[in-house]
Amino acid sequence: MHKKIRIKYSRPWLLILWLRLHGMKPKEGAVYTFGSTVYAPSQLPDHLITHERRHTIQQAGFLGPERWWFRYARDPEFRLSQEAEAYGDQVMWVRDRVNRRHALKHLFGVADLMASPMYGGMCDQERARASIQDWCQQQARSTDTTAKAKKVAMATSSIPSTN
Repeated sequence: MHKKIRIKYSRPWLLILWLRLHGMKPKEGAVYTFGSTVYAPSQLPDHLITHERRHTIQQAGFLGPERWWFRYARDPEFRLSQEAEAYGDQVMWVRDRVNRRHALKHLFGVADLMASPMYGGMCDQERARASIQDWCQQQARSTDTTAKAKKVAMATSSIPSTN
């Protein structure tokens, strides 16, 4: 299982300065993850915790948060891939809990945010939306494959061995 996320209600000023130096314009209420610590200005809704949990997983798989943030700040394509995964998880969380119209509105809203100066102009709204949808589709295929493999394993476990 993954590490428990710790939420600190403060701003990581050095990280914000680092991002500004690399052309990003973080919003006043932005949330940041460094390792298993999430820096937030106030209480987070569950869909944002889902988003930040993905960044925790990404950073752990990238030899730590320092290297992840270094690449994130300097490489717009890497930044896009990481945010598409995190916003994809967030959109799937929302999609599972609201009607289709609200889920689409959320998708377009986060795609607008990804295309904003907050992320340093890494992409336009259409590419952001397509990247998020691609991630969601990959996750759906992965889940379908895992479910099918479990069904096959269960079905074949009841077949007597010929040994």
